[in-house]
Amino acid sequence: MIGFCTPTLIDISRAHCEVMLPLNERTQNHLACLYFGALSVGADITGGFLAMMTIEQSQQPIELLFKDFTADFKRRANGDTHFTCHDGEHIQSMIQNTLKTGNRVNHPLSITAHVPTLSEKPVAQFTLTLSLKYRPIIDS
Repeated sequence: MIGFCTPTLIDISRAHCEVMLPLNERTQNHLACLYFGALSVGADITGGFLAMMTIEQSQQPIELLFKDFTADFKRRANGDTHFTCHDGEHIQSMIQNTLKTGNRVNHPLSITAHVPTLSEKPVAQFTLTLSLKYRPIIDS
């Protein structure tokens, strides 16, 4: 599904991630705006890329999953849509917490979607609860 939508990673750092999904024959619906599913893919991979990069940098065996997903669709995404997440510091804190306690840690990530060629106003706002758990590798 992700590859089908042909996302482009625009920018990623320890603090934030920005991903673009193009509006094309694969991602648009009959009203020439992004499908609901494509918008969901954009939100998922934006938060997921940021979390995966941060976990990779920790060099620790940490499991990642999204526990829940909410969306507030404000207007049609009638162009190439950019998704941004600025929760890198929260993710770093979550990693430290699960490494220290060994417990599962949950925190909501906020992802905003907008179409920069049309407006800086958001077309959608997503909240995905990121769940992390440290799973030490046990030698047998």
